[in-house]
Amino acid sequence: FNDNPYVKLKFSQDTVSFDTIFTTIGTPTKLLKIYNPTSQSVKISKMFLAGGGQSAFKLNIDGSEINPVENIEIYPHDSLFLFVIAKVEQNFKDAPLFVHDSIVFITNGNMQHVELCAWGQDIHLLNNSTLKSQTWTNDKPYLIYGHVVVDSSQTLNIEEGTLVYLHKNASLIVKGTLNVHGSRAHPVIFRGDRTEHWYDSIPGQWGTISIEVPSKGNVIDYAVLKNGTTGISIGKYNDKTHPSLTLSNTIIENMSYSGIISMGASFLAANTVITDCANYLAALLSGGNYRFYHCTLVNYWNSFSLRSSPSILLTNTFTMPVLGQSSGRSEPISYAGDLDVLFANSVICGFLPNEVNFIFDPHAGKANFVFDHCLLKLNPAKPDNNNFKVDTSDVRYFKNVLFNQDPMFKSVANMDFKPDVFSILRNKGALEYGQLYPFDIMGRSRTVDSAPDLGAYEGE
Repeated sequence: FNDNPYVKLKFSQDTVSFDTIFTTIGTPTKLLKIYNPTSQSVKISKMFLAGGGQSAFKLNIDGSEINPVENIEIYPHDSLFLFVIAKVEQNFKDAPLFVHDSIVFITNGNMQHVELCAWGQDIHLLNNSTLKSQTWTNDKPYLIYGHVVVDSSQTLNIEEGTLVYLHKNASLIVKGTLNVHGSRAHPVIFRGDRTEHWYDSIPGQWGTISIEVPSKGNVIDYAVLKNGTTGISIGKYNDKTHPSLTLSNTIIENMSYSGIISMGASFLAANTVITDCANYLAALLSGGNYRFYHCTLVNYWNSFSLRSSPSILLTNTFTMPVLGQSSGRSEPISYAGDLDVLFANSVICGFLPNEVNFIFDPHAGKANFVFDHCLLKLNPAKPDNNNFKVDTSDVRYFKNVLFNQDPMFKSVANMDFKPDVFSILRNKGALEYGQLYPFDIMGRSRTVDSAPDLGAYEGE
């Protein structure tokens, strides 16, 4: 062994840090590599946590969780893997708690250390719960495991600045009423519970907000939904009670399936941005009644998979495989309903030739749609899955529409969908819709110049 008292180990990092971790819940495992840079074997006589048994951190050294560990050998120019986890106990405070410790290494009488630090946050933990009427405040975050259900005839109010974390596959299911009242300065945020920065743009980390029968009168204002599977799913294919939702000043982004899936529901979306989903931004199935005012629906998804689905799907029917009682085989059953859709002063674009798909069954129900003062990526000359012959000159469906134009956003790469100074979106909106929503998602006035801009953002 190298017994030089001046020998120094090298480390892959001088500090192992954890982003905000939830009290009573363990963290993911972090890796620290310990290197022997010399040409002889080195023996670490002792390796331990300075905080001892009271430490918020735990080590796994060469397969052993014993603390301390003694007489660990590292071969010449070789390395040792050390794994670290943290678990912070409840501190019964709303503010985060900073915890720290260090790993001490003694080699040939020479002492070295690596810092450990973490922010611990108390939470409201909900695990497969059924909720009565209540209000969530921004005192500390909420963490959802499994399915949390707002029961029928009950109301969940969520106040501005509240942070809602959802674990893998977890969902918020609304059978009663959901009222989300964020603000421009302090939106309500729904996101996955992995707080490491590497997960900031990973989709599919949680399930969905599911608005189910018999829910009515739901409101989501100033919210951010990100990195889930489907942002909002509303309605059911075989139900005609039409759950309802008003969605405003909200951003839905980076979903591994869809931004919104609706089946025969009724909702209004205003000043809303839906972007970067692996399939649809909005799939409106088996009819329903929908109004989109000043919305930016932009899909430049390029993460983990290729997108082949258009941004918007409009259909008055939906086919579901159902097990036949007599045959014992799965048989397709179609569910239909009247469809009535308006897109006004809105933007729908992406990298596909057609970002809107029309599938209408003339025997299923009515199919009414209007695009009024919109920028729309739609090229009927390109092959697609439409069964409706699109005539872009038909003013019953397309009124003052800009087809297949570059919207000239400030920065698609940085997800900044404000219109650039030379953007074609500027002053192209109808005043009547701008007066319905005189302020954009950032609080800028739409009525101070000649006409409102298209989309959720008014140009600066």
